[in-house]
Amino acid sequence: MPPLTSQQRSGADETYRRPGYHGPATNGRPHARLKSRRRRTRARNRFIAQALVVALIVAGLGITALGVVAYSTARSVESQVIAEFTAGQAQLEKGKALLTKATKDRSVAELEQARTEFKGARKHFSAGPKLLSRNLATGAASYLPLPYVSPRISAVQNLGVMGTSLADAALIGVDIDATLVSPKPQAAKGFLGVLGAIQPQLPAIKKQLTTAHQAALAVDPSVLPQSQAGALQKAIASIDKALASLDELATLLPVAGDILGANGERTYLVEQVAPAELRAGGGFVGSFSIVKADAGQMKLYRTGNIGAVEYPRPNRGQPGYVAPPGPLQLFIGRSSFGIADSNFFPDFKTSAKWAEYFTPKELNVKPDGVISIDPDVIAAMLLLTGPIKVPGYDITVDGKTFTSWLFEQQYALQNISGTKKYIFSAIAKVLIPKITSLPASRWPELITALNDLASKRHLQVYFNNDAAQGIMERYGWSGSLNPHNATDFMYEVESNFSATKTNHFLSRAYNVELSVVKGKLHHVVTISLVNNMPTGYEGGNLYGCFFRLYVPASATNLATLLPLSQRGLPDDTVPAGYQVFQGWFEINPARYTDRTLSFAYDTPWAATGSHEIYWQKQPGTESDRITVTWRSGGKSYVTSGTLATDRKIVLAPGSVTLVPGLAGSAVVPSLSL
Repeated sequence: MPPLTSQQRSGADETYRRPGYHGPATNGRPHARLKSRRRRTRARNRFIAQALVVALIVAGLGITALGVVAYSTARSVESQVIAEFTAGQAQLEKGKALLTKATKDRSVAELEQARTEFKGARKHFSAGPKLLSRNLATGAASYLPLPYVSPRISAVQNLGVMGTSLADAALIGVDIDATLVSPKPQAAKGFLGVLGAIQPQLPAIKKQLTTAHQAALAVDPSVLPQSQAGALQKAIASIDKALASLDELATLLPVAGDILGANGERTYLVEQVAPAELRAGGGFVGSFSIVKADAGQMKLYRTGNIGAVEYPRPNRGQPGYVAPPGPLQLFIGRSSFGIADSNFFPDFKTSAKWAEYFTPKELNVKPDGVISIDPDVIAAMLLLTGPIKVPGYDITVDGKTFTSWLFEQQYALQNISGTKKYIFSAIAKVLIPKITSLPASRWPELITALNDLASKRHLQVYFNNDAAQGIMERYGWSGSLNPHNATDFMYEVESNFSATKTNHFLSRAYNVELSVVKGKLHHVVTISLVNNMPTGYEGGNLYGCFFRLYVPASATNLATLLPLSQRGLPDDTVPAGYQVFQGWFEINPARYTDRTLSFAYDTPWAATGSHEIYWQKQPGTESDRITVTWRSGGKSYVTSGTLATDRKIVLAPGSVTLVPGLAGSAVVPSLSL
């Protein structure tokens, strides 16, 4: 048969399109051309129907005139997608809680439970997008010009990516924490071994978190139900926090490595201060240790009594003489300034720099930092290690009784011997190796103890490395003056310059009265002291004190209500931004046992909202009682507590409260999810 002309083909097409005409039959089957046309039509209809199914799945549009079958299919797949995401979210949260608990409990079993939950979460999060991809409508719908289809499909896909990436990041987090919790070989190598295990994992975990963050931001929140939109924003905030935690970890690890000698040997002066003879920095520096860090190994290089290396000091006019601050000259006379008295200053950084200045001269080493500890630090470490036997003394020391035992051993007259002041050093020789060899699983316990000691200012740290010192500042270990840079601030500092150990028996109480007078906040600070020291201790029981009360430079109308004695040279080392009440007083139990000091001053006052006063605690002191009275609107409000740590006084129109100030906040390296 000859081929049809175009006109004939057109007529034939019209014939094919006539109602009821099925074309010529071949063995009872439709003509191949007609069959192909019908197949294309059915595909087009299925394409549209299935695209609408997807829209129903993602947007929950409900029954429309598009048909009950489409709605039924959509609701079925929609329920499955929601169920998978809900289950994934639940397992992710459960895993995060287990990870936190496992780190706290040092539990390998709980870590493995967390790992199982994260794996389950990943499976659920990946299942949602797979449900859509298996639906034949998905591929077609994404190309349709229906504005509500594409963003909803994208939302499901991106939520799946976000969830799986978070689960993958969490699984790496489990591996990191397992390094710290489980007794793996790298943990036995000390902190540097752990750092070496953690650092290579950081890029991988950051990649997962970044992917999760990008996927979360790609979700159009307007296509989600209101409750789910809120959950998305919470997830984004959580990822932001995890990324910030990761950046902090990435900053901390190399600095920690440097402190521990990863980049070469580091040398530290450890001042062992005596709070019984209180000084601005926590106490007279009676003994010392030189600790060296090399490739993660901490070794006690030297320890001893400061008197054996510092005395006799040069006198004025002799080579090596350094003039001490004015008030000290009244105490030490013509003698030079030195390590023992170097912690005269209100901020530890200044005191530490002076100690570093004298260390090469007196101890023949150049330190890379200074660490100040008092007997409370030793007691806390003994609670971690358990009792230890002190070589050369035939005694065993226990953390529960150490502080009072050490005082009696060092300063009671009946215990005087040529070696009594070396007890601290003898203990250090045994204790330092025990602490530095604690297994990784006990590091959280160690860090918790050190944070508490730093909060109470029994521990202060200064490093020459600026990055390391910045971390100490953030962690609250630095002993900085006014660590929050508060505009209203006070700090009472006592220095025992009577060469007695009276502070062990001295009690102290503060009363602060606050009111608004002529548009200024009026402060009246009263300090009541009682010297209960008995006889029978080295040096006697006279408390001769050089006193300072630091207030802001913006303070006005300063008045000493109960006067101090003014003698000798004043302190001319007052830091910029502050002014000081200063002078001398004594409490001699032979004549009287108590003394009251009182001071008044004004600071700027803003009448709106609340007002805060930062109250810094002096190192070496204990939990002194405090009472604050706030007179406002014709009424008086009173609160009380202790100065166990720094405090903030918070004034409001109808209340006054005491809240904690800067607290030690160091952490064992981990990822916060």
